[in-house]
Amino acid sequence: MTYRISCKCGGFRAELEAAAPINRGICYCKDCQSFAVALGQDATVLDDQGGADILQTAPSRLRSLSGVTNLGCLRLTPTGLLRWYATCCNSPIGNTPVSASMPMVGLGHTGFDVRNLDAIAPSRMRVFTHGARGEPKPRQYLPMSAGLKIARMILTAHLSGAIRNNPFFGEPSNGKKQPVVVPRVLSSAELETVRRRVDAMGN
Repeated sequence: MTYRISCKCGGFRAELEAAAPINRGICYCKDCQSFAVALGQDATVLDDQGGADILQTAPSRLRSLSGVTNLGCLRLTPTGLLRWYATCCNSPIGNTPVSASMPMVGLGHTGFDVRNLDAIAPSRMRVFTHGARGEPKPRQYLPMSAGLKIARMILTAHLSGAIRNNPFFGEPSNGKKQPVVVPRVLSSAELETVRRRVDAMGN
């Protein structure tokens, strides 16, 4: 069994193995909020307190990708995460570390063709809650089991060779796999504009 993932217009599609180890949680960090705002998707991606529902899994578990040419990659800062989206409709896809040696992807909930995400994985984390809008802030919750699952995903990918199957990274250059799309980094002015909008929504 697999779960279907797509952007809003269907220009990008993929499938996720149902048996894949998955961490699910809500992230309230300003960067996740800024990414949604930069794409103009905050109304659909973020909850009332600015939280983004994210499912973490191994990229090798993604199958049958189509529309890869519609993938775009954004970095809020030169050292920020790689944040992937569909250029055809600005739908967020997910985020990855900057190196393929850390084989993880945090997939956005809006891409899943499932009405109840609990069917995939229950939400067990709430992180960076200091960035949440309004009061009271959600209670921070990051169980040790979530960290252990991430470590197990990464170790398993290295030991099994699945680390080679990462649709977000292509051919090596200078000994390192490179993103399949050259990331666009927001300019200082663009980032400042986005941050102001995020701050304004929190007031």
